[in-house]
Order: sequence, then structure tokens, then C-alpha cells
Amino acid sequence: MENKESDLNIWFRRLITNVQLGLIDSRRFILHFLTITSGISCLLVTVLLIIDSGFQLHDETKQLFTSFHTYLLIYFLIDWIIRVLFESRRFRYMVTHPTDFLSLYPLSAFFSYPGIEYTFFLSQLALLLLMFGRLAHINTFLNQLKLKPTQMFLFAFLFTVFLGSILLSLPLAISGENIHYVDALFTAFSSVCVTGLSVINIGTSFSQFGHVIILILIQIGGLGIMAFSILFGAMMNRKFSHVASSEFQDIYNTYTLSETLRAIKFIFKLTIFVELMGTLSLFLSWYRDFSTYQEALFYSLFHSISAFCNAGFSLFSDNTMGYQTHLGIISSLSILIFIGGLGFPVLYNLVRYSRLRHKGGYLKLHTKLALVVTGILIVTGTLFIYISEGTMALASFSQWERLLISFFQSISARTAGFNSVDISTFRTPTLVFMMILMMIGASPGSTGGGLKTTTVGVMMLSFWHTLKLSRRVVIYGRTVEWDSIHKTFSILLFSLSILFSFLIALLWIEPFGFMEILFETVSALGTVGFSLGITPQLSVAGKWLIMVLMLIGRVGALTIAYALSKPKSVSNYHYPKERIIIT
Repeated sequence: MENKESDLNIWFRRLITNVQLGLIDSRRFILHFLTITSGISCLLVTVLLIIDSGFQLHDETKQLFTSFHTYLLIYFLIDWIIRVLFESRRFRYMVTHPTDFLSLYPLSAFFSYPGIEYTFFLSQLALLLLMFGRLAHINTFLNQLKLKPTQMFLFAFLFTVFLGSILLSLPLAISGENIHYVDALFTAFSSVCVTGLSVINIGTSFSQFGHVIILILIQIGGLGIMAFSILFGAMMNRKFSHVASSEFQDIYNTYTLSETLRAIKFIFKLTIFVELMGTLSLFLSWYRDFSTYQEALFYSLFHSISAFCNAGFSLFSDNTMGYQTHLGIISSLSILIFIGGLGFPVLYNLVRYSRLRHKGGYLKLHTKLALVVTGILIVTGTLFIYISEGTMALASFSQWERLLISFFQSISARTAGFNSVDISTFRTPTLVFMMILMMIGASPGSTGGGLKTTTVGVMMLSFWHTLKLSRRVVIYGRTVEWDSIHKTFSILLFSLSILFSFLIALLWIEPFGFMEILFETVSALGTVGFSLGITPQLSVAGKWLIMVLMLIGRVGALTIAYALSKPKSVSNYHYPKERIIIT
């Protein structure tokens, strides 16, 4: 009898051991599966909460959504129970994840009082808190995907656009007639890409809630989703790979990841300060033009952020044409556009140089080149527009007003897209020169798009040194790396290829003239926002092409290429060299 009991005990212990070993072996798989489903559930929660908040739901629909809430709460509860069972320190896990308990009360309320009104609100609140509590799981899931920084950036960008388009499609965001989803998506793309092209009048088509959504999208797009990603990752103690760290440092012209984080913190502080100063300056000029101070303050804030982020969006039907000769407004917008277009690496270096110039601080080559090229473009553009249109489109203005308008359009043409005059009245040479400014754009790491000032600067200097038969490109006592020179010409070739490809496609499907479509294409690729008036008349296919162009222009052609390409293994051998006749 005792032998039988001992054999039974041995068998039972072996069974428990085998079960435990099986659980240990399956732990990674189960947790990985739960992480994936948790991320999908959080996305579903986001969509449900948006629909719940933005639409007036009937009782039957609300009951259906309550059922969806219940199923999601049950899932999160099961997910939490499984994770507790897998934890060695279960009590500690329960204490550090208090939001998971939130699913219990709405569930008990639902099953005790089915159809009760306040259960709907409780389930919404619980799901929202649960979603925030699962951000760490989403972070783990993203780490498991092993996405490249460029792929992560592209994914975050597209997700922001998609979420923004849903919010702009809500009845709460619309003022007047319903807006087609493609138009809402186009507006979201244009906002995040800080382009300013619009197929509808955003001032009258959207409510104040919609204007706030557009403002948030502009701010996210202007500061850069990459900056938000890095700061968010640092707050969540996410460890970045060596490759990711090097790419972040290359973007912000820093040498260490800690310096990159300091630069990003500086970016956020500077942005808040400049935009608040811009808001104050515009408010002092506008407060008399509005019925209430609150309205004047909101308009000032909107245009301040739009100008600093080089978006070019305006709540006025005529953009800024109503204030074309107002020195206070034009100068405020110009300063905001100029600071935003310089690029955060330049601004960061300028501030550090002003603080440390007596302790060995210096201006980096990137900063010097960006400042020089930006100054040349502004002065050249102002003089060209003044001379070309002084006796034509600007003939009715005084000499001072012509100079002011020319100066503002020169600054705005590079990235911003604000127009103080109807540019459709400009001569063809002026439009062509403006397209050149739009293609060049702002500086790297800025709120604008285009080829970038430093890219064009390095390209022109390389061309000049080639004419002098020099084997090295030297700027301000510094030799430019050949990798940088090769990259500039790669960007130029890639951008021109994209430009002409989309130009041909738009000419094929749209009934407009060559100049109108070319101007629209360059404006979208340069994320400027200027238009000769054809944007609202584009077909659905044309809108999609312009959206893709805005994406490429804001993210960067090489960034998309890197995101879609696979890393090539480095070969340990070299092929023989042979000369090719170029000229």
C-alpha cells in the first residue's frame, strides 16, 4: 500500500514537473502572442473610443458598443491573469499593474445591471486607462519586431496621419456639410507633412475642435515624429540599438545619445518659447480685429504654430492676403518661418555657442553653411520677385509695400506656403524661380522640406571645386567627407526621378496645364503649400498622388528607400578598378 502511494506521489510530482517545464517552454510564445494581441486590442480601443466620443450613438448602437467594451475588458482580464501566473513575484506584479483591476468593476456592473447607462461611461474610462497601462506591452512588441529606425519612423508617421484623418472625419470636427474621408485624409497628410495644401477651406469646413486637431497634427509634424519617438522611448527607459543611436545622432548633429536627448529637450523648450512669443506678437496686432479676446488668442496661437512649423495653414479664407502690408503681422510670421526653417541642429549649436564661446565653443560647419545658404536664398528671392513683379503684379503697391511683399514671399516660398498676394498673377519667370526656392527648401532637421540648404550648398561647392580640378571640397577650413558629397547627388537624382515620375502621372490623369501641375508637384514634394488654384479640383487619384508626394517630401526620399530596403552584407573582397570615360 505504501509502495503504491509512493509511486503515485512520484508520478504526480513528475506530472507537475513536466507541466511546469512545458509552461516554461511555452512562456515566451504565450507572452509574445499576448503582446501582439494586446497591441491590436489597444488599437481597437483607440478606434472605439474615437467613434464613441465623436458620434451621437443611438441606444441600440450604444448597447452594441457596450458589448464590444465588455469583450475587450474580458480579454484584458484574462491577459492579466495569465501574466500573473507566469510571474515569479506575483504580488509585486499585481501592485505594479493596478490598472488591470479596473476591468473588474465595469464587468460586474454590466453583468449585474445589463443596459445601465453609466456602465457605458465606466467601460470607456476603464478601457482608456487600461490602454495607457499597456503602453509598456506595445513597447515590448515594437522591440520584438526589430524594426529599423527608418521603418519605425515611417510607421509612426502613417499611424499619426491615419488617426488624424479619423478625428477630422468625426461630426464633432466638421462645421456644416459632411466631408469626404479622402478630403479628411488629405488634410491630415498636409498637416503632419506641414505642407499647407488643402482641398477644402479649413477655416469654414472644420469646427474649433477640428482646428485643434489640425493644430496638434501640425505641431507633431513640425517638431518631428522622430523627436517624439526618442523622447517617449527615453521616458519608457527603452534601450536603443547602436544603429538607431547613430542615426539619431546623425539627424541632430550630435556625438552621443545623451547629447541627442539634451538636444531634443532643448527643441521642445525652444519651440514652446518661440511659439508663445509669436502668439503674443500676433495677438497684439489682431486683438482689435475679433469680437472676443479668446477668438483672437486662438487665431494667434494657430498661425504662430503654423508659421513656426512652416505649415502655411491659415484660418482666413484668403490666407494672409488681408494683411499683406501689415508690418507687425508680416514681420512676426517671417521671423517664425525663418527660425523654424533654420533647423533645430543649427539653433541648438547657436545657443550652445553663445553660452560656451568663451570656453571653447564653436560654430559647426553645418551651422555656417545653413546660415549662409539661407541668407543668400532670402536676399536673392526678394530681389528677383521685386524686380520681376514690381511693374506687373505688384504695380499697384508703393515701393516699400513691394519690398515687404517680395521679402515675405521669398521666405514663404522656401517651405511655409503663406501667401500675401495672389501668386497666380505672377509671371512665368517668377513662378519658375519660386519653384527653385521650393525645391531647395529649408535646412536639415527643420520644420520644412525640400532638398535642404546644406545639400544644395555642398552640391554647388563640389561643382565649383570640380571646375578648379580640386580633389577635395574645403569649406571654412574643413574638408567635406566624400560620403556627404555622394549623398547630396543621390538625394538630387532620387528627388528629380520622383518629381518627374509623379509629374507625368498627374499630367496623364488631370486636365490642367503643364505649369499648374508642375507647380503643384514641386509644392507638394517641397512641402510648401503654394498652389495655382487647382488643389480643390483634383480627382481622387490626383489627391492620392499628391498625398504620397507630401509624404516623400516630409519624410525624405532616402528615408523611405532605407525603410523599404534590406541591409546588404559587407563583402570582404573588392573587384578590380577600371576607368569609365565621363567627358
